Amino acid sequence: MKRGIRTAICAGLLLALALSAGCARIAENAARGAVEKATGVKVDEKSNQVTVTGKDGKAVTFTGGDKKLPDNLPKDFPVYAGTPEGGASAASNEGSTFTLAVVTTDKVADVFGWYKKELAGNGWSIENSATVTVDGKQSASLSAKKNTMEAVVTIGSDSSADGKVRINAIINDKKK
Repeated sequence: MKRGIRTAICAGLLLALALSAGCARIAENAARGAVEKATGVKVDEKSNQVTVTGKDGKAVTFTGGDKKLPDNLPKDFPVYAGTPEGGASAASNEGSTFTLAVVTTDKVADVFGWYKKELAGNGWSIENSATVTVDGKQSASLSAKKNTMEAVVTIGSDSSADGKVRINAIINDKKK
């Protein structure tokens, strides 16, 4: 049963990406049919959004695509100024999960300091934080909590020589 749910979630994410990439209607129908046949769940999609409903009636909605951040990102989660690379969200009756990716040319240490300050200023408590330098490339991570939300932010120098710093965050909200 758990394998079927994982398959449905993975297929739903792939379908959401296909929808956001503007694939042809034939590919959408084929993907939907494959998910429904393989898992026994019903898939209902609309504009960069896929809802997967299981036989038990529980639903998970995935939203994402394009190179933009989720519209429904929690308002009190700070987003560093930079170029959005994308994001997504998934919601169910058990809560919501949000992801985001941003690129900047600022230094890892500056971005790390900004997140520590901004999260604390927005009422988040920093649970863990660390920085490391490997082969001259710096990276940092932190985890934070606020009410029903938990967040993990990773910041790292890009492995390419373009000097860009990548910021990735995942926010999990267990709202009941």
